[in-house]
Amino acid sequence: MRDVRAVWITWERQPRNRGVANALGAELFEVDVRAPRFRRYVLALRETVRILRRTRPQVVIVQNPSLILTCFAVTWGRVRGVPVVVDAHNVGVIPEGDRPTPIALVAAIARNASMTIVSNPSLAARIRQYGGRSFVLPDAIPDLPAGRPQKQLSGSIRVLFICTYQHDEPYEAVIKAARQLDDGVTIYVTGNPKEKAESLRKIAPPNVIFTGYLPEEDYVGLLRQVDVVVDLTLLDNCLVCGAYEAVAAGKPMVLSDWPESNAYFSRGTVPTDNTENGIAASIRQAVTERRRLTDEVNSLREELIQDWSNRRESLEQELRALVRRSLKNDGLATPPTK
Repeated sequence: MRDVRAVWITWERQPRNRGVANALGAELFEVDVRAPRFRRYVLALRETVRILRRTRPQVVIVQNPSLILTCFAVTWGRVRGVPVVVDAHNVGVIPEGDRPTPIALVAAIARNASMTIVSNPSLAARIRQYGGRSFVLPDAIPDLPAGRPQKQLSGSIRVLFICTYQHDEPYEAVIKAARQLDDGVTIYVTGNPKEKAESLRKIAPPNVIFTGYLPEEDYVGLLRQVDVVVDLTLLDNCLVCGAYEAVAAGKPMVLSDWPESNAYFSRGTVPTDNTENGIAASIRQAVTERRRLTDEVNSLREELIQDWSNRRESLEQELRALVRRSLKNDGLATPPTK
């Protein structure tokens, strides 16, 4: 894609944007405006217009969410004859609550975008139902830094529960499940629970340790030291970020038992039903079988890295084809180089 003026615009800072934009050779603009909601939208739209005027891109990729950014970009692309591709996260395909109005808007975006990139086949099928064109590109397996090792960890077996305390995470069930684990098994829970902290500490047994927010070096250091990684979601079409990180670190995983997750993270994983008893049983199995699961994860890592590389090459071809068609419509034979 180095021969195409590709611009990637997002209104938040998120690792997927940086990783995919860099892999495609697209110039990334993170318009992260901190202001009250209405003023934030006005300022972000103004900056987005400036970016488009200054860069004069041949293809634009935007992240959904934001719906406002995506609606504007798709409309701008239709008017200017520039292909606009949407990188849609889960709520950018299936809005929370499946409410009719947001779904109608998301469907209109999918129909009018040149293409929508999603993380798994289930989301791709929904885009096609909307009348849009889809492309499946999961997150890349990250290249983790060495990290800073944590001192004085508790327990002979350490389990890392990657948590952000969102509504789709069964974090209370994980905390309660810790009571059923063998002596010596400690669960480290990441993230900042904020107003939930006091109530969660009341139900937490002694073998649960809340780490609070960790800087990246400390987080990666802890990830590399633990024996098992747990990352759960109540969303059936979500590939959780912690699973990619666990694969990168070569750690056995306990993941929610959903078809898309089972298909992509097909080895080195123990599925769970997200209940207290189910989570405890899955953690015990992962601890018991951790040597075999570690071997499987290391094998899976190489497979997923190659798969992502192949998908990226296919996506580049698709994007070039979009640019060629738009230039042909403008009467140009080939895209000019940067």
